[in-house]
Amino acid sequence: MAFVQTSGVDFTLNGQIWRPFGGATYGYYGSNAAFANRVSAATSAGYNILRYINFLQTLPYPTLYDSAAGSEFNETVWSKVDYGLDQAKQAGIKILLDLSDIQGVSDVRGYTFGDANHLALYQSFVNWLAVRVNTVNGRVYKDDDTIAIFAISGEVGQAGAIGSTTNYDTYHVIGGYMKTAGFQQIIHPGGQKPEQNLSASYGHTNYSPGDYLSSPNIDCISVHPYYTQQNMLDLHPELQSYSIANNKPWFIEEFGYLGSEKDIVSSFRFMYKKGFKYGSAGHLFWNFDNSGRDGYGYAGYEVSPYLPELYQLTRIYAKTTAYSPRLMVI
Repeated sequence: MAFVQTSGVDFTLNGQIWRPFGGATYGYYGSNAAFANRVSAATSAGYNILRYINFLQTLPYPTLYDSAAGSEFNETVWSKVDYGLDQAKQAGIKILLDLSDIQGVSDVRGYTFGDANHLALYQSFVNWLAVRVNTVNGRVYKDDDTIAIFAISGEVGQAGAIGSTTNYDTYHVIGGYMKTAGFQQIIHPGGQKPEQNLSASYGHTNYSPGDYLSSPNIDCISVHPYYTQQNMLDLHPELQSYSIANNKPWFIEEFGYLGSEKDIVSSFRFMYKKGFKYGSAGHLFWNFDNSGRDGYGYAGYEVSPYLPELYQLTRIYAKTTAYSPRLMVI
């Protein structure tokens, strides 16, 4: 493989446009089988990327973090991530490695978003991760082209920072830490839900995704839209305009629908079409899971072979030819 790069509003791989398509996967407790199972299933589905997230959380899921000093360097956890990266490498699948758990560790230690303690934690962690050697295949993290993208946080923005420069400044600084540490991968601040600092319709007109893209330390932006045809806020044109103005990609990093929602297949198709129409450089859903049937997952927003019609739809949209632009599916 080679490093995924950005070229204008697109991602590229080996000089050709590359559309990341896959889903998030989480809940890696127990053996390495969780990683192996998800990578194998993603390969069978034709996905070209998985998002590894929430691997530092402790049981019971979902939001328990260890506040003890050094918990972010937990070797038991990181050796599993090593294994998961190697599984993806062997399968030819790229990884979006989401570092949102570092924000979680910061929160349980009582640090304030953007303060000196918060930034020192990220800087220490980033410098450690950059030179970490994968215990399975010997690859150095900053030089591992299996990792296509790093997300600094799962979802960007702190409510108390709205209307200030705190959000922009924080992600600009942390992105700078990663660039200085030598990471060769694409860096983005983390996804935004439409209600989080995204649009003037929410009374927030400054330090939005367009501002993040203005940072030389931020390579792209993403969004986490959870809405249907009936209740959507059509912010895709706004994202496209930010993307074009800054000549950097935007993409849908996370979206999903509960199985109880009406016509989930049509909702998925709708979201893919909206993304393609307004220039999303890729689509990742939440989540590629078996609702606990493999012993590791958690119910909710499932995409898996256990939902054959939805699963087949994602397989259709995932089709690529030599990483060429994906054809529209009507």
